[in-house]
Amino acid sequence: MTKRTTSDRFSNERRLVAMLLLMALLSPTVSVAHTRGSAADQVASDTEGPYTYLVAFVGALGDAKSAADSLEAAKGASDVGLINSVRRAKSLYQSAASRIAPYERSADKSIRTSAEAAAVAFEMFVTVEDQFLKLLTQSVTDLAEGTYKPGPAAEITADLAAKGKEAEDMLLAAAIAASFAPLILDPATSSRSKMALTSQQRDDLLAKLKATFGSSIVNGLQSGQNKLTAAAAAVYQVVGDPKRLSRSQM
Repeated sequence: MTKRTTSDRFSNERRLVAMLLLMALLSPTVSVAHTRGSAADQVASDTEGPYTYLVAFVGALGDAKSAADSLEAAKGASDVGLINSVRRAKSLYQSAASRIAPYERSADKSIRTSAEAAAVAFEMFVTVEDQFLKLLTQSVTDLAEGTYKPGPAAEITADLAAKGKEAEDMLLAAAIAASFAPLILDPATSSRSKMALTSQQRDDLLAKLKATFGSSIVNGLQSGQNKLTAAAAAVYQVVGDPKRLSRSQM
């Protein structure tokens, strides 16, 4: 049985806080889109924040995909190759976390909530890869010394896989929250048919997402997508919705 540490308890508390924030943000009774002043004032004041955050978030998703691709490519590799791939994945998840970190203090609720959830997800990914790296290194040593025991290693591996899935769920929730960031709530109609993005900014974000994840995300969330692809698709679906007017169309 894996011993729980102070770090584990801290991570669990962060996950709980992030999930509570996400539940509050995504509740249908809570207005999360921008509502300040006129539509023109809202766009002028909010355009830069949502766009820069979404650029950072999409970049972080790209880091996560590179990490996942690195681990996938390492299947069947030598011990050294697998260890190097895990190290690279850990570094990429740390890069993703650093992209998001400045936005955990954002005054915008949707940005802050998404960033906090994403930060927890990437922290979990880093922890998983770090613990897996230690397991691999110890297993190599134990095999060389003839003291390797498959039972404990299998238990730890299963526990890490479960934590990885939990991190994926958190990242998907963060992506859904991120999709709220550019939306403008019209108090008169209670609709979110406008976005605090220019047409160029919208096109730029969609191009970045498609360049990283391919055409599998252009129709939004679909059954059969893995959680990481679904996270990208969730953002693409909202930002790319032609029914929502960009700043340039207002």
